[in-house]
Amino acid sequence: MSTLAVILFWGGWLPPSFLISYIFWHLLMPSFIPFNFIVNLFELFPFLGLVSSSLILATKVLIMIFFFLWVRASFPRYRYDQLMQLGWKRFLPISLAYVVLTSSILMVIDGLPAAN
Repeated sequence: MSTLAVILFWGGWLPPSFLISYIFWHLLMPSFIPFNFIVNLFELFPFLGLVSSSLILATKVLIMIFFFLWVRASFPRYRYDQLMQLGWKRFLPISLAYVVLTSSILMVIDGLPAAN
């Protein structure tokens, strides 16, 4: 589940965009190592890209697993009768009120799709 969540919602094996911009602008640009050297390094050793992608994916999956376990250990479990009461007495009226509110707002601002 964590791997699927990371691949679908967290960018999978790609590093975070702020990390890419930080590495490029703060670490590579002012240094004496030219950017072409780093690109050639990945062309000479293509397994470096695979290793770094695997490490990024594994790190994201471990973070996701940590949060799943943390939430599960922090909150108590509901009994079946409590879940039924929560669903029917709390969530159903809230969701129906939200549907009515959304449709009312769309009717007021004339945002409903036109019927052909």
